[in-house]
Amino acid sequence: MAFEVLVPRLGWTMEEGVLGDWLKKEGDQVTRGDPLFILEGEKATQDVESLDTGILRLLPSGPKPGDTVQVGQLLGFLLEEGETPPFEEAGYVPPPPSPSPGTPPDLPLTPAARPAAPSSTGRIAITPRARRLASELHVDWTTVTGSGRDGRIRAADILSSSPPDISESLQQPGHLQELSPVRKVIARRLAGAKVPAVTLFRTVNAQGLVSHRESSGSSYTTQLIRIVAGALRAHPAMNSSWTDQGIFIPDQVNIAFAVDTDGGLLAPVIPQADTLDEPEIESLCGDLTAGALAGKLAADDCRGGTFTISNLGMYGVEHFTPLLNPPQCATLGIGAISPAPICTGESIVAGIVCHLSLTFDHRIVDGAPAARFLDHICREIVGITKS
Repeated sequence: MAFEVLVPRLGWTMEEGVLGDWLKKEGDQVTRGDPLFILEGEKATQDVESLDTGILRLLPSGPKPGDTVQVGQLLGFLLEEGETPPFEEAGYVPPPPSPSPGTPPDLPLTPAARPAAPSSTGRIAITPRARRLASELHVDWTTVTGSGRDGRIRAADILSSSPPDISESLQQPGHLQELSPVRKVIARRLAGAKVPAVTLFRTVNAQGLVSHRESSGSSYTTQLIRIVAGALRAHPAMNSSWTDQGIFIPDQVNIAFAVDTDGGLLAPVIPQADTLDEPEIESLCGDLTAGALAGKLAADDCRGGTFTISNLGMYGVEHFTPLLNPPQCATLGIGAISPAPICTGESIVAGIVCHLSLTFDHRIVDGAPAARFLDHICREIVGITKS
């Protein structure tokens, strides 16, 4: 019996990915659990393991490493010894992408993953570059007439079918930078965001953070993750998520922290951060940051976050409006830690301050509870100086 090799869904929001190298070759014997190929998803690159046992046969016209693939897309088969692969049988037509194993039945494929109406040859011919360009420009390439050999759709056909203002700009001198999977999911989330977000700003005496870093070696991000984790336990509404059924308040405090990578912004998660001590948080932050920068995060490393911290202070930014990470209630932005005059009684002395920006979902909490949460964080930061 032939077992299908399909593109799996690495995350709930994943619709497509990029096929990496095959870890097994055509004709290799594969055992259940063997790594088959590398798949780059929205947030991570992961080795995909085989769900069955058999001899690997790849589709002759299947995607090549570096090509964009849809969730549920057929890549090949695992066969028994001597079994003929289905694609060698007369009249065989590759099936359209279908939900990958483990995909919830109420999570349908997006329109981009649905098959185009087949031509007389059973499929519409389009170059990989034209397909990617159509996706980026939101052009329905199944309605485009190809000018290439045998009617193949080329990039020029997509450009001529896109809105004039877009195609004209692309025909000017320059180059088109392909969107990474991370950038695509960020754009998709922001395009559909209709959350009534509000941002609060505070400036706090940060002498304690600086002194503690010098004595312990803990980074500012590590210290603030520990402080925020305790504040979230005391203010559970800020740790919640919005759903159409109601406000979900999780039992755990799982803090995501933003990492800037070449492929886009990633947010690995420190699970149960409120139960960890500072050295444990520091170690996890280091490992996850290194994994993100090397493109080696597992999909699970970015799942389950209940609150997000974003630090732009190292770039000299003081206040900014951090974006929400739906469906989370809030994101805390950490600004620059810098010298500033501080009032002490009736005196003004030289000091060090930290700028904080808290963005929250106004559907979940009002301004006053969010302000109390931010004040809790500020009091904990000041308390480091006194401890």
